[in-house]
Amino acid sequence: MAGVRRRAERADVVDRIRLHPAGMDGLGLTETADFALAFWMLHEVPDQAAFLAEVRACLRPGGRLMVAEPRIHVGSAAFERSVEVARSIGLEPIARPAVALSRAALFSR
Repeated sequence: MAGVRRRAERADVVDRIRLHPAGMDGLGLTETADFALAFWMLHEVPDQAAFLAEVRACLRPGGRLMVAEPRIHVGSAAFERSVEVARSIGLEPIARPAVALSRAALFSR
């Protein structure tokens, strides 16, 4: 997380974001957010539906979630399954942004 904080500081956005490490039993968030980022980690989550539902619950109406997964670890079929899981819990895919070395999707609540 320190690396992400340093990059946010260099980009002069650290005052606009909140970094939050998730626990083993859930996100542990009570706040709501306009945007959430799951970067190169969704494939590590044992229950993607539960995780994505928890993220969705934290998003304000119209909030966005960006998921990026590493191409080297997550094949196209596996990524599409994750997109379908997100869709099944109420996250609507709205874009497929280009992210270096990644498969990515942007969702709206």
